[in-house]
Amino acid sequence: MKKSLLTHGLVLLIGLGVGYVASVDRHGKSDTKDNAAAVSEPSPKVRERDATTSASVLTDEDLKKSITRIAGSASPVRNVAELTILGMEAAAADLELATRTLESIDRHEKVAFMRGIASHIAQSLRAEEAIEWVRGIDPRLESEGLLALVSSWTGAHLLPSLGIENMASALMRTESVSDEIKDGWIAAFSDHPMRNSMLAERAVNLVQTDIDGALALGDGLTGWERDQFVKRMTTLWAAYDADAAWEWVGANRDNVSAKSVAGVLSMMVQKDSDAALAAFDTLTDGEARIAAAAGLAAMQTLDHGTQAAVEWADSLPEAAEQEAAHEQIYRETPRGIGAMLSEDGGAVRIQGIVPGTPAAIAGLQKGDRIVEIDSDGRGSFQDVSGRGLLDAISLIRGDAGSPLQLRILRDDGHGGVSEQVLSLNRPQLVLPGSSADEHAPLIESAE
Repeated sequence: MKKSLLTHGLVLLIGLGVGYVASVDRHGKSDTKDNAAAVSEPSPKVRERDATTSASVLTDEDLKKSITRIAGSASPVRNVAELTILGMEAAAADLELATRTLESIDRHEKVAFMRGIASHIAQSLRAEEAIEWVRGIDPRLESEGLLALVSSWTGAHLLPSLGIENMASALMRTESVSDEIKDGWIAAFSDHPMRNSMLAERAVNLVQTDIDGALALGDGLTGWERDQFVKRMTTLWAAYDADAAWEWVGANRDNVSAKSVAGVLSMMVQKDSDAALAAFDTLTDGEARIAAAAGLAAMQTLDHGTQAAVEWADSLPEAAEQEAAHEQIYRETPRGIGAMLSEDGGAVRIQGIVPGTPAAIAGLQKGDRIVEIDSDGRGSFQDVSGRGLLDAISLIRGDAGSPLQLRILRDDGHGGVSEQVLSLNRPQLVLPGSSADEHAPLIESAE
C-alpha cells in the first residue's frame, strides 16, 4: 500500500551534533543506515572510557565524573556525540539512574545526554511508555526528546524546529515504522489540540485497505474536529490517489463537508487541472461548489496567471461562486506598486521598476532612497531609515486602490541630493503565468 507518497526530497539530518543529509524517497524511506552507523560508532576515546568505567557506570558519582570529563573536552562536536552515547549507555544500564542524572546536570550537557536516553528507550520501551518518559522530564526538553524518539523510529534525525504535528506527520508517513509505534503515538497524544490532524495522518495509512477503520479513528472527536479530520484525511488521500478520494467523497457526500470536497479538488488540480475542472462541473451542491470555486481559483491564479483565473471565475454560472473565486484571486495576487527594493546601509533603495506600474508612472527611479512612507496617503509619514526592509515593504503594500505617498532622496548626478514626495495608488497587480520567477518583479522584494 502506498502509505508515504507525500514524503520526498531531502531531509536535513542533525544527528548527535553532526549535520548530514540523507535522501528520502517518495515512500518516506531514508537511506540513513550507513550514516547513522558512522555517526553513532564510539570514538577510540569512548571505547577507552568504556573499558575503564563500565563496571562503575551505575553510580551517580562516576556517571557525573564522565559527564564532567566529556564536557571539559576542547571539541564541542565530540562533546555532544560522546554525551549522547553516554546517555544511551546509562539508560541501557539503569534508566532510573540516567533520569536522576539528567535532572542534575547543566542545560548544555542535559540536551545531548537526554537525546541518548531517548534514543535508547525508543527501542527498549513501548511507544507510549517512551513518550510518557519524555513528557515527564523537564518541559523545556520535551520537544528535543520527542524529536529524538521520532528520529530513532523513522531512521532520520529531523530538523529541530519541527512541531509535534510535523513530527507525527513524519512518523505516520514512514512506511518502515510499525503500526504499534504509530498507534502508541496517537494514544499518547489523544488529548492534544491537534489530535484531529494527527489522526488524519494515521487514517491515510489505512484508507485504501480499511476505509471504515480509517474513519473510526475519528469517532471520539467533536463535530468540528471530525469535519477537520475528514477534510485532512481526504486531502492527503487525494495527494497520491485523487481518483479514489474523489470517488469516495462523491459516494459519501451527505457525510462530507464542502471543505473536504474543495480539499480533494485542490489536490486534483495540481495533478490534472482538466480532470479537476471536469470534476467540479459535476458538483450540484451549492455550498460545495462555492468552496471548490475558491480553491480552484487559487490554483488557476498560480498556474495560469491572474487574467486566466479572472476569466475562469467570470465563466462560473452562479454569482456566489464568482464572488468566492474573485475573492481568492484577490488574496493570491500581490498588491504593491511594482518596485523591487533592497537595503543599503540601513537605507531602503529602489533596485528596479516594472514598466507600466504605479512606481513607474509616479516617476520612481532605480537608485532612489525611500526615507519616509505615508501608508494611507493622508500625510502621516513614518521614518523607515534603519528600520529594515520588511517594515518598509509592509507599509508599501496594502489594499488595491488605496493611496500611498513616498518621500524619496535622489542623487542629481552632480554630487547633490534632491527630495521629492511622490503619490501613488496601489493596484491589483497581475501575475503573468506559472513561474514564481516571473512573479518576483511585480512585488516589493529584497534583492
